[in-house]
Amino acid sequence: MPKEKLRVLFLAKWYPSRIHPLPAIAVFRKAKAVSQYAKVAVLFVSKDPALAHGESEITCDIEEGILTLRGYFGAKGLKGKIQNLFRNRKLHDLAYGVLLEKWGAKPDIVDLNILARPDFFANRLWRKHQIPYVITERWSGFLPQVGAYRGILFKLITRSNVRNARAIITVSGFLANHMQKLGLNHANYQVIHNVVDIPNPVERSKKDKIDGSPAFRLAHISILNDSIKNVSDIIRAVSSLIEQGHQLELHILGEGPDREDLESLARALGTLDSKVIFYGYRSNDFVHELLQSIDLVVVNSRFETFSIVPIEAMANGKPVISTRCGGPEEYMKPEHGELIPIDDPQALQAAILKMKTRLKEIEPKRLRQFVLDNFSYKVIGKQYLDLYQEVIADCAIES
Repeated sequence: MPKEKLRVLFLAKWYPSRIHPLPAIAVFRKAKAVSQYAKVAVLFVSKDPALAHGESEITCDIEEGILTLRGYFGAKGLKGKIQNLFRNRKLHDLAYGVLLEKWGAKPDIVDLNILARPDFFANRLWRKHQIPYVITERWSGFLPQVGAYRGILFKLITRSNVRNARAIITVSGFLANHMQKLGLNHANYQVIHNVVDIPNPVERSKKDKIDGSPAFRLAHISILNDSIKNVSDIIRAVSSLIEQGHQLELHILGEGPDREDLESLARALGTLDSKVIFYGYRSNDFVHELLQSIDLVVVNSRFETFSIVPIEAMANGKPVISTRCGGPEEYMKPEHGELIPIDDPQALQAAILKMKTRLKEIEPKRLRQFVLDNFSYKVIGKQYLDLYQEVIADCAIES
């Protein structure tokens, strides 16, 4: 008789939903990875401006084999955070009841994805039913550049939740170090990277371009928030090199608060549309097709807890220039591209020219294999399964 799969409940502060369809796609991918080895359910609760005061709704769906419970409550007319908190808690209770009905059994372990609203529920399941929980954290608010970890009550609650967790999982050692500097100490910190969608390989020659362009083509993908992503320096670097006679194109995918200003900068430099092209948000298929047609991906961030873009580039067989902004330097190797200092336009220009000459030595199949070996659904899912089993075994010994 086959052994019954582990039952894992994901509690999520962020998750793709009808309110915010794009945020926390990383949590969905992680759930999909774990579901290859375990029975997974996701419970997510959010305010919904479309619902009237006092209204609430729970949806229950099976999404790629994952039992997905979403609770929504009306925010109109609410007078304060306390009312929001009570509605949030009530919907967690109701949705958990649906989970028990569907599964016919309690979860074996809870994975709390990003500290905050759902953490009270993880604590309650531990205290009432001795269901252990781990915390998976990817929030940039713990970094000094953001400084969002503040407030006496928030800090007290967070420290208590960290203390009661059986393990703290972060997407990078960089993030773990900064959490510990803030006093969020724990004996069992683990680093498990984000999982990456790996497209089917497309065989192209190094000179093959979708439109036959002879230019050396760069791509940048991000939320266009220039204070974090420093896209303006990429535009300036590319425009300067074009002015020096180099044939370059910069393809920018993403939306954000600074898109209009960035377009204005490219227009002022005389490169908008002809050499610097903005696409906005596009489908995953479009992103992969573009990545397979360009030569190089550029990440110029000032800080990143992980940064999935370099991995997506390598999954498509493309090298990367990245700043040493926290996450990328933990996994990028010399054969993957170039690492440069933060806020160094001259180093960025030099790296672009260097990669232009290095391109012939890049082996796309090796880049892709690196991603398969380290960031695939199979690999990341197994890392989580091993950790969950270790936690459950330790709890059994203690009891």
